[in-house]
Amino acid sequence: MAQQRYAELCDRLGPPNTKATKDLLTGRNSTGKVGVHIAHSVDSRWEKCEYTSYCASWITDDGERQKISFSWNKYGQDEAFEMACIARKLESKDRAVIVKLYERRAARRKPAKRSPAKIIRRK
Repeated sequence: MAQQRYAELCDRLGPPNTKATKDLLTGRNSTGKVGVHIAHSVDSRWEKCEYTSYCASWITDDGERQKISFSWNKYGQDEAFEMACIARKLESKDRAVIVKLYERRAARRKPAKRSPAKIIRRK
């Protein structure tokens, strides 16, 4: 009966949209960017050897899970986050392309203008 009802609903409403939640931000997200999370790993070969990185993940049209991570130690926390966001947006694991795009974006940013410090001279 359930399969029959499901078939009736599919005829009336069309097939279910499985990608409806792909870019939906939920309360479980701690980074504020869909598909980007913080990954902690420990290397058991050395004492107190821990790594932290931002990991971008997505599911391809074939249903295969893809991911790429950017180390805080190698890139810095802010840069790693931006690269993970770029990777997620492009859904690409090509690190060279992602780093190149990040560098291009970073070069376009102008440093904030700072007003020169006022010198107060006392008499």
